[in-house]
Amino acid sequence: MKLEVDNVGTNTANLNSIEWMVPMIDTLKCSMRDFRKKDASVWLDLNLQFWHRFAQEQNIDLVLTGIENDEDEALAEQLHIDLRQGYLFGRPIDPIHK
Repeated sequence: MKLEVDNVGTNTANLNSIEWMVPMIDTLKCSMRDFRKKDASVWLDLNLQFWHRFAQEQNIDLVLTGIENDEDEALAEQLHIDLRQGYLFGRPIDPIHK
């Protein structure tokens, strides 16, 4: 069994809520929706670079989800986040009813 934590967020409460299970986590998923700023003055406690570094230190795969445009993909590229999902690559499909 693999354990994935979906939609880790932008504040320290998100980290605090999963810290106890870090040794068991195989994959963390970060959604671009949570990290895309509409206002440059908004401060995020935890950013994608933090989660990327954290995942590397803990030997956890990091998946960046919700990639919808070239800017999102450029950010993933800049941060060296290789596992990516989103509408930029294709719509989700139901594997049972292809």
